[in-house]
Amino acid sequence: MLIRNAWIRFIAVFGQIWRFLSQQFSRLWQLFSTLLGFDREGYFLNAEPTNQMPSQPNPTIATPTPETKPSPTPTSERPSRSRPNRNTNSKEMDYYRDLARQIRPKA
Repeated sequence: MLIRNAWIRFIAVFGQIWRFLSQQFSRLWQLFSTLLGFDREGYFLNAEPTNQMPSQPNPTIATPTPETKPSPTPTSERPSRSRPNRNTNSKEMDYYRDLARQIRPKA
């Protein structure tokens, strides 16, 4: 237990030291880049223009015509939501129910 707590504390201290060093390195890098002018516009050379092929105009895309949807049927003509063949495997389910009744623990 003592070793585990010491290890956790060591990792935490190491993380704090690492974070401090990385921040200092970042600040130093930023200072040198500012002094050397890396942050100015136009420092890096712009690419020279190349002999480009003339661009072709974008092809026009034909807009699809909207399809008409059939009108909804009135509520009186709608079929019922219940499934007619809900108990298709009732024999198989009866078998499993019987097994569960046999296994039921006795109180």
